[in-house]
Amino acid sequence: MPQIRIEHSANLAGAFEPAQLALSVHRLCVEHAKATMDACKSRILNVGDVVVADGAAEGFMMHVEIGLLKGRTPEAKGALAEAVLARLAGAVEGKPGINLSVEVRDMDTDTYRKQVTS
Repeated sequence: MPQIRIEHSANLAGAFEPAQLALSVHRLCVEHAKATMDACKSRILNVGDVVVADGAAEGFMMHVEIGLLKGRTPEAKGALAEAVLARLAGAVEGKPGINLSVEVRDMDTDTYRKQVTS
């Protein structure tokens, strides 16, 4: 934990540096959710084509989902979401019309398991 998924439309490929964005989200998780850096894991997914609104214009979107083990307050999760949203906006600064969103959700401690192989 945290499990982080950064999804973006194909038309944003090259508009931001994926690894740098992921590392900055890791730092925000440490700052706002009291995660440890070594526990942060990100997947960056180019989801290909997207349809936004009525589909009349080319859709640009980026969405970040952060899964945290239960125990953070709604205020802490909200602060993390706001900080990540601001970081997304900074990553694509100068490109208007991009739909940005963030979801911070609780992971079920009864069913989540983790193992690091040796």
